[in-house]
Amino acid sequence: IDDVRTEESFQFWGETTYIRGWMGAPLIGRGKIVGFLTADSRQTGAYGKREQQIMQAFANQAAIAIENARLYEAERSARETAVILRKASMELAESRELDSMLARLLTILAELVDYDSANVMLLENKTLVHKAVRGYERWTDVQQLVDIHFDIEPSEILEDVLRELGLPIPN
Repeated sequence: IDDVRTEESFQFWGETTYIRGWMGAPLIGRGKIVGFLTADSRQTGAYGKREQQIMQAFANQAAIAIENARLYEAERSARETAVILRKASMELAESRELDSMLARLLTILAELVDYDSANVMLLENKTLVHKAVRGYERWTDVQQLVDIHFDIEPSEILEDVLRELGLPIPN
């Protein structure tokens, strides 16, 4: 854009009213727009076709680098999660005392998933019973929560989920 002040659709934000010349280029990675690269100038007509071509070529290379960094980050995160899961599996398998094992389970869950509160409910005679809770003390009396039980009646949705997971449907 030679002069952004002649473009009604251009949006100034914060203290950017100094901008006169502007150009942008999409960051395209794997055939999808992953972002946008822009350049601003205090001068009108600061950018021409040559600068736009250079910027787009650079944006193309930058998009590849961004995608590679994202893939690396995803791989690193997946490796960290795998390490935690492997460690958790060993720790939980070694635990012999149910209450301490369930408490440890919630600690490990916090390493995997950011939560404000979490609980473990176990099925006892078609009733889900709270066996371990964490984080609820900020909002409620934990004992009241522990005393809440949920009756599980066979339902179409529950049966569909169990079938999908390949698990037996309780009678």
